[in-house]
Amino acid sequence: MAVDNVHLKSVAKKYEFMAEETTGSLGGIKPIQPKSRRKVWLALACIASVLVVFGFGFLVGYLAKRPESTSPNKETAISDAPPAFESFHNMFKESISAAELESLMREFSSRPHIAGSDRQQVLANKLVASWNTFGFDKVEKPEYKVLLSFPQPEKPNRVSLVENGSVIYETVGKIKISPAPNSSETFDHYPYLAYAHNGTVEADLIYANYGRDEDFKELSKRSISVEGKIVILRSRNVANAEKHGAVGALVYADPSFSAQQGYEASQVYPKGWWLPPSGIQEGSILFSSYVGDPLTPVLPSTKGMYRRRANESMLPKIPAQPISYEAAMELLQRLGGPEAPKKWQGGLNISYHTGPGFKNSSAKVKLEINNKLDEKPIYNVIGTIYGQNEPDRYVIIGNHRDSWSFGAVDALSGTTVTNEIARVLGMLLRKGWRPRRTIKICSWGGEEFNLIGSHEWVEENANILTERAVAYINLDIAVCGNYVLRARASPLFKQITHKWAKEVKDPNNTEGSDTMYDIWLRRTPSDTNKNEPMILNLFSSSDYVSFYQYLGVPCGDFGYWFGYDKTSSLYPVYHTQQDTFYWVKQFIDQKFEVHKAMTQFSGGIILDIADQPLLPFDIWNYALALNNSFHILASSPKFSANGIPLTDLHNAIAKFLKASRMFESLKSDPAILKSSSKLRMINDQTVKVEMAFIYPYGLPGSRQSRHVAFNFGFHNLQLGKATFPGVTEALHMADMSGDWDLVRKQLSIAIYCVQRATRVLEPLRP
Repeated sequence: MAVDNVHLKSVAKKYEFMAEETTGSLGGIKPIQPKSRRKVWLALACIASVLVVFGFGFLVGYLAKRPESTSPNKETAISDAPPAFESFHNMFKESISAAELESLMREFSSRPHIAGSDRQQVLANKLVASWNTFGFDKVEKPEYKVLLSFPQPEKPNRVSLVENGSVIYETVGKIKISPAPNSSETFDHYPYLAYAHNGTVEADLIYANYGRDEDFKELSKRSISVEGKIVILRSRNVANAEKHGAVGALVYADPSFSAQQGYEASQVYPKGWWLPPSGIQEGSILFSSYVGDPLTPVLPSTKGMYRRRANESMLPKIPAQPISYEAAMELLQRLGGPEAPKKWQGGLNISYHTGPGFKNSSAKVKLEINNKLDEKPIYNVIGTIYGQNEPDRYVIIGNHRDSWSFGAVDALSGTTVTNEIARVLGMLLRKGWRPRRTIKICSWGGEEFNLIGSHEWVEENANILTERAVAYINLDIAVCGNYVLRARASPLFKQITHKWAKEVKDPNNTEGSDTMYDIWLRRTPSDTNKNEPMILNLFSSSDYVSFYQYLGVPCGDFGYWFGYDKTSSLYPVYHTQQDTFYWVKQFIDQKFEVHKAMTQFSGGIILDIADQPLLPFDIWNYALALNNSFHILASSPKFSANGIPLTDLHNAIAKFLKASRMFESLKSDPAILKSSSKLRMINDQTVKVEMAFIYPYGLPGSRQSRHVAFNFGFHNLQLGKATFPGVTEALHMADMSGDWDLVRKQLSIAIYCVQRATRVLEPLRP
């Protein structure tokens, strides 16, 4: 409404005319006198004042509601007042409930829930219903039809020791499992390795340690060939055994990992936390160059997509089966051949030999596998809370929901944490909070088979995520012990990870002063800076892989880890039928305080990234990590020995270091927080630095692994170091093939990506 002097005059004239007209028409009323006329003008002035105030108020209200984009030539200032979101963040931290966490894990882990099962859909529907109740803006349940692999109950897999046509030892792939030792409910269970090839083979047995290239090389030095043999392994490295000529594989969890104190009845489940001799570690052996659905590489497994044939999908070609370490001992203690190397000796109370064949016996191992490939639907659950200021910027947190059996730790510890985050965020919404950026909470299906659910969603939304995703936080195994925080993350996450580890009390010392950070630093200091705790590079083994390795979205993966003898490790009942609520409650987290601490920690990271105007990422830490990787790479004598200089890579990193320092100094300018456009540019540059290290054509051995700077899943020069994985893999391949041009090519790609990242950091003038 426009208010001006012309309008006021017209109002005055109207009222004066009305007064005169009224006087004339009523004959008996006297004309208005000057004194009375002054009263009329005074009244008119009051009315006009009211109209002015009303008009101004309306105008202010109207302009306040106009979108920012309607004034493209004006900067929108951000308030100097303390951020209102901080009180909500404190409220979040104080509202986490250990009872809620315990209740959800108890319910969800009460029955087996493998991907593709009816139980998995039931759990997905429960999350959909809960997140809608919590008040999320949108809850979706995307479905993908994918190739899975299952045992056949009517034809269980079988491992036999056969001599002269007679079976002298046998394991049958059917067992009874229960969620607790005192439970009256049991389930038939058929342990297997997903995607293991159907068929029957009979051959000599060879012990091949973990089945790594160096293990087969060691056997070759001893003139032992695995060609045409069945191998027994301490890992699921069946694909490598196939590559070296094995015709079958047996896999077991050696007590050196799963029963380190011994395997007496008093030490193992259900009386202790160690794996019992009958426990069987399951899992997938599909380690192809593609994660996701084997039938739809590059494309999402949605309706209308082309699906290649199963025999074109690089599935394993040899039969394989998991067995207990009790069964493994029956075979290994009979094994002949030379004694295995000292480093190959495991935790069984026997002397490990390599084979082939058995002592004083002509017995062979017979392996019968009857698994079945089947296309089944899997379901993700995606809950969205739209951002208030930047709805087109996504902060994503997720973990998978499927497990091999009860899966209390893997992966329901993560599901309990993400669901509790969802519950408390819903409470904050009802109290008036809304994040600056959009938050998405994700429950993935089919991770255990080949990271399928997350990868199909990333493929389906790749363009959107490349433009909008700010960060992905993964909680695959949020709690598997009570020893120490374990963090794998992009170097960008260092600052915020340290901050929130300092904010949360150590769950085992809640009355004391120690924080998660203090315990983390004390128990696992960094190998490059003893004054900081260790943050590992991201591995190639969970749902962050597609976000980080495929798209370059900054990622972090966090969990509270198991520990024994002052060393942290994966928990002993990993992927077994003993991964139950009882195991967690009895041995790891009786009061669910560790789960509560991990919810506070990971939820705090999510809220900071979602609400802080300036993204809490540090480019300088990224540059330092990159420089450290270079020095590890340069320590190899193979470059100079083959005439390959590293000077250009060194110079490119030096320029990136300089650009990073300048960029961080610009971020400290308070004026940035007063300008929405400058803030947007700085934040976008920060995220795009990570994406600059994505090489679209993939690294050697995997077209989907595209992150040139950091990747833990390749052949690294030093254990635990991720040092330019394309270059490192090329070095490994050149050792075998003599093709050193591949190393030169990968060095060029690394230089190119460092230069791209440096250009991303160049100052932008609005």
